[in-house]
Amino acid sequence: MAVRKECGFSMIEMMIVVAIIMVVLGVTFLQIGPMLRESSAQAALQTTLGIMRRAHETAVDQRQILRVTFTQPRTIQVDQIGFDVNGNKQTVAFLSKIDLPKDMQFIVVVGMPTSAATVPEGFGTGSVPIDFDQDFGGSVNTVYFQRDGRALDSSNRINNGVVYMCRPADLISCKAVSLMGATGRAKGWRLTQTPLGARWAQ
Repeated sequence: MAVRKECGFSMIEMMIVVAIIMVVLGVTFLQIGPMLRESSAQAALQTTLGIMRRAHETAVDQRQILRVTFTQPRTIQVDQIGFDVNGNKQTVAFLSKIDLPKDMQFIVVVGMPTSAATVPEGFGTGSVPIDFDQDFGGSVNTVYFQRDGRALDSSNRINNGVVYMCRPADLISCKAVSLMGATGRAKGWRLTQTPLGARWAQ
């Protein structure tokens, strides 16, 4: 009568397999974590830039005035602005509201460039997170996109400025969007580390 051999893994073999799986998962997590954080920061930049560009295009294409309002910590709202037949009474029609990813905010963090020569487009000092209306004191949180493509403030003056978004206490996560009021053109920026320190790049 033949003796049947039992097949299967020994306890030591199982432990080795589990250990290998854990090492692989650990290495994968270390590589994916920073990618997920950068993806969230990039989503904040693209959301902000996309809303501003769409508001600009819609204002021109549909001959409307659109107001974009930035509210800390992470909200952007778009409204359509209208006037009565005399052209002097303002009406507001809500169009949309969106939030940045939960880990991103309209903030500035320690280490960001703070001189006119190092901030996006030379607007402000990099110390105010929502900093529109640069030619008239700054720190304004609204932009009015006009039918002719310009971006103005509430007093119908050219509105240049910049808005910063970062993950709290995470310098390298910082992004920015600048606005040229004369054309209504918005540009995206990312903060990079160089041998000379943190620098903004398009």
